[in-house]
Amino acid sequence: MGLDRRRKLGLITSTVALAAPAGAAWAADTAAAKDWLPEITVTARLRSEELQEIPVAMQALTGEALERAGVNDMTSMTQQFAGLQMDSSGGRFFTSPIIRGLSQVSRIDDENNVAIFVDGVYVSGRDGLDSALLDIERVEVIRGPQSALYGHSSYAGAINYITKAPSSTLTGRAGVTVGSGNKVRADAGISGPIGDSLSYRVGLSHDTWDGPYSGIAKSLKINGYDTDSVSAALRWQPTEKLQANLTGYYSDDFTGPAAQQEINGTCQTVGTKNIAYCGEYPTFGTNPDFSGYDPRAYGLKRKILRTGLRLNWNVGPVEVVSVTGYNSLNTVSIVDWDRQLRGVPFGVRNTTTNAIRNVNLTQLFTGATGTIYELSQDLRLQSTGQSPLQWMVGGSYFKFHNHIRGFSLVDSSPLAADEVPLLQNALPGIFQRLGPVLNAYDFPFEFSNAEKETETSAAYGALSYTFADKFTARAELRYTRESKLLRQLAPVQAPTAATRWLKTAFTYTTPRFTLDYQETPNRLWYATVAQGAKAGGFNSAAPTPGELAFEPETNWTYEVGAKTDWLDGRFRANLSVFKIEMDNIQITNQSPNGVAVFITTNAGTGRSQGFELELAGRITDTLRVSGSYSMADAKFLKARDGLLRSYPAFATNQDISGQRLPRQAKNLVNVAIDYQSPAFAGFDKFVHVDGRYESKRNGFTHELLGTLGARKVVNARLGLTRDDVEVSLWVKNLFNDDTPVLAGSILTLNDFLRLPLVTLPDMRSYGVSATYRF
Repeated sequence: MGLDRRRKLGLITSTVALAAPAGAAWAADTAAAKDWLPEITVTARLRSEELQEIPVAMQALTGEALERAGVNDMTSMTQQFAGLQMDSSGGRFFTSPIIRGLSQVSRIDDENNVAIFVDGVYVSGRDGLDSALLDIERVEVIRGPQSALYGHSSYAGAINYITKAPSSTLTGRAGVTVGSGNKVRADAGISGPIGDSLSYRVGLSHDTWDGPYSGIAKSLKINGYDTDSVSAALRWQPTEKLQANLTGYYSDDFTGPAAQQEINGTCQTVGTKNIAYCGEYPTFGTNPDFSGYDPRAYGLKRKILRTGLRLNWNVGPVEVVSVTGYNSLNTVSIVDWDRQLRGVPFGVRNTTTNAIRNVNLTQLFTGATGTIYELSQDLRLQSTGQSPLQWMVGGSYFKFHNHIRGFSLVDSSPLAADEVPLLQNALPGIFQRLGPVLNAYDFPFEFSNAEKETETSAAYGALSYTFADKFTARAELRYTRESKLLRQLAPVQAPTAATRWLKTAFTYTTPRFTLDYQETPNRLWYATVAQGAKAGGFNSAAPTPGELAFEPETNWTYEVGAKTDWLDGRFRANLSVFKIEMDNIQITNQSPNGVAVFITTNAGTGRSQGFELELAGRITDTLRVSGSYSMADAKFLKARDGLLRSYPAFATNQDISGQRLPRQAKNLVNVAIDYQSPAFAGFDKFVHVDGRYESKRNGFTHELLGTLGARKVVNARLGLTRDDVEVSLWVKNLFNDDTPVLAGSILTLNDFLRLPLVTLPDMRSYGVSATYRF
């Protein structure tokens, strides 16, 4: 639509570093501000536009707003963004964003339902997504498929991180935070010019937290972390028409084990053992028992590198944009798989006397190492100026390489020197006598050793035309070709095993059509039809060639919406209503050609329908209230989940038609209150409170296997601020909501049956923060 279009309609807007609808700070001189709810510039459609002007369901928050709300990673962003949920296996492990209820059903592949971009560079995988935020200018959360412009895995939406640009004047900041759980964060940054055409930015951060639990949990850093990060940027602008931006981010971090508890089952009986929990999963209070955790299983260690080079060159009526990226991720993890079991009875045999007895072996470890690198290049030409006709054409290339090794190990140290487990022959190499230190690279048993490669090339374009300054029609289209390669390498216990190669390719076309109507300068109406796509892949354990590949998962999204400002700009109301039809949902099922082989297949259809309502109002010069209500009724229409086969009720029929998609809440409510007024000596006093309600969720793909209760989390911050100094007291999870955030199960080796498992949330934490700026 463009800024000029709204100016023709008589609306003068101002772009400031302020987030529009959720919990942001605002300028101290509120009485002098002309706009009650000022605009923020976004780049959701690959060019600079104002948030309220574009017919896209999205929300944006600036770095200042995120800092005021205490957001420092991806998981904590959910408290601030409408319709956004986060799914993980605990802590920062295997993180997957959820938008509009479209959760990951099969989570064994590398593709996400929501794409992540940092300064326009795509970031793949899951173990490296939930990293520390440093020098963030703003975050954009775009709801609905963006496959036409973004490609990759923007099946349900996208999250854009935009880092701060180098400043042409000398500026800097330094901050420190201390809090409960030995929380310590220190960060500093400086930015300024180097000569007439070059400027720089450098930021450093150290952040450590022992976690929200005491005792053994604190010494193990359960739900805690230790992160060192550096961010840097260079901007070169020799002329007004040419600009180059080079960005980099490096993080060396450690994430402690996830707070998880095994529980006794209440249903789905096998023999004398209940292997599932029916009904609502229990809570465990503020200080659960973590004494079963082995301190040798430290969690996850990561090294993250992200780099990008962006070139903008104006050539008359055309702008040339090039975005080049290189990312790498190295991970090592060791997890205590049995966690809270007080001894699993294993049969052991004395090799001298052949006598058999039961002994409790409690330490089952799993570990993994991963090495990822990815290279991306996007090149496009796009129109400039204020013509009613606007266009864009481009092409992209992406290469992804991942070498992952998975390990399992049972500590048999409690056995006598002449005793061996009865399962030793069935599981050769998995039982070992261990010392006080574990190194994943030294594990003698590998259950996987594979290299994955993906190459994606695409061509895309967009064309829009504005009629009579009020109606705009826009069409976008992307053609994608994706090839995938898998090499199954020899495991350490069988070094002479043959290497297996698997290769497959997919092509697909994803369109998007939009029609919008600018009724008045303050009211925009729009309708969108778009297709989303998530890439297909292959099954490394497939017993037949016909089962190697599974196809892309697709959806069609139909949406109408409105963006409106009222009462001279004091009140804002945005609404989007959507219906999503999903096809070829990727679900894990049992192979008909393998007794105990499970593979990903396109085994389902589904739909999600609902709406998102965002409200924001400036009640007085000092008080602002904002909030959102999102409803996404996401269900399978016709589908089956082969992983349910181990439960008696599903032994012969794994039909999940009519069930809700797993691990996502139908109803989400966000509320934020900001108060700021003059105090003394140039300081303002401020209060920020935000709250979030999440309705109950299915733990699995069927409600018979238990539900997670509704969650209600409130955060608060109060303090003093002026241009150069801010001091605040804060508390997270004020009322100590202890509702589990994730449900699952684990396999026990003694009987090869399952036990229910829940992941616990961060309990209340508190502290003080101080920041100095110049």
